[in-house]
Amino acid sequence: MSSLYFISGQIAVLESQLLNSGQLDRMIGAKTPEEAFGVMSELSYAKYFDDSLEARDFSMVIENGLKETKELLVDGTDDHRVLHLIWARFDLNNLKRALKERFIEGKDGLGAFTEDNGYSALGRLSAEKIESLVWNPEESNCPLLSVVFKHAQKDVIDIREVEMELDLAYFAFAKKQSKNGLVRSYVQHLIDAHNFRSVLRSVLILESSLDPLIWVEGGSLDRDRFLAVTSLDQFVDLYGTTPFSELLRSAPDSLSGEELLVRVEKILDQYVYGWLGSISLGSDSILRVLYYFEQRLTNARMLKTVMLGKFYGLEVQQIQDKLKHVGH
Repeated sequence: MSSLYFISGQIAVLESQLLNSGQLDRMIGAKTPEEAFGVMSELSYAKYFDDSLEARDFSMVIENGLKETKELLVDGTDDHRVLHLIWARFDLNNLKRALKERFIEGKDGLGAFTEDNGYSALGRLSAEKIESLVWNPEESNCPLLSVVFKHAQKDVIDIREVEMELDLAYFAFAKKQSKNGLVRSYVQHLIDAHNFRSVLRSVLILESSLDPLIWVEGGSLDRDRFLAVTSLDQFVDLYGTTPFSELLRSAPDSLSGEELLVRVEKILDQYVYGWLGSISLGSDSILRVLYYFEQRLTNARMLKTVMLGKFYGLEVQQIQDKLKHVGH
């Protein structure tokens, strides 16, 4: 029997096993990958450690931890519909990747369903289901899957067009899941962040205004004003009107092009993540559950970045620089 009060109590305990700054510093400063890996035994991954485990197994340990956490949250909340916002995000990624494998890389079937190959095991759709959907399309009432069915019947597709339609389908799904006022606010923040980065990408990469078809309705940003933006100067003039304005001021003026895009995308993630953390602090709502999983995802990315840095022989400063682009 599920209970948000009960699962919130479990999360309070599990949060104490998340990576803290002291442990992170020790991992970064470790002399060997094995020494860095040993710090992970102090976290929620301790149960996976035995004499047969080696430092090179770090990715498997982290992925197993995420999958087990997902199972805990699904079981503890009776597969709450709001958590589907996360699982659908991974399904979205996996469907995009599979479509690229078929139409861009010319593969006859799904490649390795691994993180190294661009997939995640955290979605709701299995590897077998994704392969069937992309290589043997079938009709579906699900917004995401109906987009796949529409395009998977073709011999050639415009991958950018398909990805745009999949993004729109994801947000249509997200809006249907957001009945509660705070959940609706969370989805609105996600939409604002998506629209904001889409406009910036269009200005920086295509040097033109955003295609109106890409804009997702349901956010708080002024649609007409943002769609009229054609230059970076116009974009900068507008960002003071957004919820992200305070954080955006921390972006160095010297940044441009790809560096600016990466920095702004991190800032947008920081804003949404920070809002989610503050609104769920001390509560027993489903947003607390969602926030905890986001914390686990951030921890996973940081751990993988450090461990890869250790195996590649990176210096402390090099690892720290890479961590600036990870997490929130």
